[in-house]
Amino acid sequence: MKVCRMMIYLLVLTLQDGNIGLINAEIPIFTKTEGESITFPCVFTKTERRTYFCKNKCKDKDILVETNEVRNQSGRYSIENKNTPEGKRLYVTITQLTKSDSGQYGCGLDRFFRDSYREFKIIVTDAPSISKPNLTLRPFITSVQPTNQPEEQQSEGLGIFTFKLYF
Repeated sequence: MKVCRMMIYLLVLTLQDGNIGLINAEIPIFTKTEGESITFPCVFTKTERRTYFCKNKCKDKDILVETNEVRNQSGRYSIENKNTPEGKRLYVTITQLTKSDSGQYGCGLDRFFRDSYREFKIIVTDAPSISKPNLTLRPFITSVQPTNQPEEQQSEGLGIFTFKLYF
């Protein structure tokens, strides 16, 4: 009987990939600014099956993009499976982040019994406002004095405008 339980236990462990749900692991939280992009690596031992990227609880309506291939993109969301020196990775990306992108996300790998799944959270903050210098243009009037010339040739002074910038 003990051998049978041990075999079942080993079978379940080999079918799992990563987070088996028994450990209450902390969810990574990323803080980004509006307009930035984020790429999150999901580590799986195999990525040959359907992979997906979703928001919230990852039900069908929550799936942002999915693929059975190497990569796929849907608007600002993309997904790409890569072989790296560290192993197989699924990279999920959101470009041009907006405040409404704040929330919980997940990336998953279809499995026969139970999907492998990674979660992360994004907090999108306001983009810093670009302040413009407070400039006021004020005219500064000067005049040119006529030279000492005979009275009949003397001309009116010419008004020249000079602008100075005050900060």
